[in-house]
Amino acid sequence: MLDTDQPDSSSSLFITIDRGDDRSVQTIIVVGEIDALNAGQLHKAVLGVLRRHRPSRIEINMFSVGFLDSAGIRILLLCHADARLVDCELRLIDAHPMAHRILQITGLADHFGLAAGPIPGAC
Repeated sequence: MLDTDQPDSSSSLFITIDRGDDRSVQTIIVVGEIDALNAGQLHKAVLGVLRRHRPSRIEINMFSVGFLDSAGIRILLLCHADARLVDCELRLIDAHPMAHRILQITGLADHFGLAAGPIPGAC
């Protein structure tokens, strides 16, 4: 089952929650930019999943996140910390090459479970 969070007029972020068949793993699909204007939407979505579904793992699919600023990184770290408080693993998956590069530069790629080495899709 998919739930989609439609952005307000000032936002450029779409969030879809794929609850799938395995209730222990929840996937949050993020499309757009994670920045100071909309990072709170992602945090709200993660908190909602943690409260309603109590998964053992949340995977945030970042394939369509082409921009990530410091506010976005901060929110990802906050979401990771919130998940750990309830014994839930939070991982980023399929990161867009730009987001992946930003997370590598900041030293956070491993923290979020992204593979080290060459960035997928990079030239």
